[in-house]
Amino acid sequence: MNFLLLLLLIALPLIALACDIKATLKFNPKVKNGFARFKFFNETYGPVYEYREGENNLPQKFQMKGTFCNMKPTILETYEEDPRMPNITKPFKTTQAFLEGFGDMEYQIGDMNTPYVSSKIGVFCGFGDCGRG
Repeated sequence: MNFLLLLLLIALPLIALACDIKATLKFNPKVKNGFARFKFFNETYGPVYEYREGENNLPQKFQMKGTFCNMKPTILETYEEDPRMPNITKPFKTTQAFLEGFGDMEYQIGDMNTPYVSSKIGVFCGFGDCGRG
């Protein structure tokens, strides 16, 4: 019995320092042409998403999963040119937040290519763009 209690006391803090966040990236219908890319808390990059003005830009779904997610920010950057091209290193606009939790998030690219968190459920935000409203 004492062993189970000890195991529980060790496991609970580790669970609190983990994340499993299902995220959706949506695009404003009035968005201008551009590109978006995530840099995650573990220093890896997500795919580059291209979006076009006047087109039906479909929502993109992805998952952020790991431990100690809030040690570094999750960053969403927009670019006017494809960031995979040589010498394209400076983002046009950016948003970032220190995230943790088990839940759902929605990011949006606004009409001025401004990225922001539009909603979150079950996700804790320690600092940064923690959502509007």
